[in-house]
Amino acid sequence: CEKAGSFDPDKVRAAALGLEFESPSGKRKVAENQHTWMPCFVGEIQKDGQFKIVYKHEGLIAPQAYSKYLHPDGKIPAPTGGPKKE
Repeated sequence: CEKAGSFDPDKVRAAALGLEFESPSGKRKVAENQHTWMPCFVGEIQKDGQFKIVYKHEGLIAPQAYSKYLHPDGKIPAPTGGPKKE
């Protein structure tokens, strides 16, 4: 909202594209499909219910709005939402 200078959803979406920020799990970046690039961890559940991180991917993982496993024919649905074209 600060970057957009507005609470208007379309202005906020447009301003968020490419935005980078820190989250509790590390750095994030907003992609063109409005999903975020994010870190990837593999954890092992301990007896006390906590997680032990056994692998951390270097860098960020690119977001995929739709799983290629759900659409193996390549016919991925068109994106919904996003800033309105005027």
